[in-house]
Amino acid sequence: MKIKSKVFKRKVGKSKEKWIIRIEYFDEILGKTRYMERHAERRSDAIDERDKLTKELEKSHGQIQTGERMTFNDLAAVCQKNFYKPAVIVEGRKIAGVRA
Repeated sequence: MKIKSKVFKRKVGKSKEKWIIRIEYFDEILGKTRYMERHAERRSDAIDERDKLTKELEKSHGQIQTGERMTFNDLAAVCQKNFYKPAVIVEGRKIAGVRA
């Protein structure tokens, strides 16, 4: 995954004189270019935030924004699908799943 990042100081607007972190990457699952923008007070904070976001993007394969906007019902559906399965009990011991 190719990630482009930029750190600059905004000159006009609501966040004037703040450092802006802008990250652009291609999301393979959705098939389109995605953008992220964050604000910081100092340049060193902006660079640290840029490095952190880049690492998280590489680790999550571009799905970091999907989790940020997830509602509780979406999270419950994922948990029910992946984690909460009926218990498998063999010889009185639970091997997999959830009891209750």
